[in-house]
Amino acid sequence: MANIKLTIDRLYSTTGRQNLADIFFSFISNFHITHLDVNCNKLLYTKLIKLLGVLPNLQSLEILSLSSFKLKYLSQKETEFIQLWSSNNKITKLVFKSFIEEIDLEKIQFFIDFCPRMEYLEVKCENNFNIELIVRYILMKNIDKFLHWNLFCLWVPIANDEIVEQLQAIINREKLIWDYKIARTTDKIYLQWKLK
Repeated sequence: MANIKLTIDRLYSTTGRQNLADIFFSFISNFHITHLDVNCNKLLYTKLIKLLGVLPNLQSLEILSLSSFKLKYLSQKETEFIQLWSSNNKITKLVFKSFIEEIDLEKIQFFIDFCPRMEYLEVKCENNFNIELIVRYILMKNIDKFLHWNLFCLWVPIANDEIVEQLQAIINREKLIWDYKIARTTDKIYLQWKLK
């Protein structure tokens, strides 16, 4: 079966568009979509969860923007749905193409928790953001999730060898991961470690 990529740039969850979104979700559920690029700007996570729920064949998820993505407290029904979806989804690649604020770390963690089969994580780091904080947060929060995941990519427009050396020093000093490799190719820094 062919792989199908779906890009959703504008899906606002306003009251007037609720029925339109539901019709759209019903329509796309008929296709074997394996890759989703979605802009979460102005999209409530409940709608995104519903969207992901109708795409059981997803292997790759790219989040184009988290800027307005709002997390809220989950109802019991939403929690049960998320747990069921998390245990059944096939996502192995998770990419964040726009990373702006420190609060986005929580949002990124929200998606990491959704994808227990994830093997690859990529996060874009803005020039003015603390790259060390991102690495520390993500590795420390997820060290027990390294059953499948062992490749972490930082997309850093200002990447250089000095940044790589600083990250390596932090990882070693704080013992964030063991038996790893770190490498840079132009604007991307790759961290890879042995699985448990």
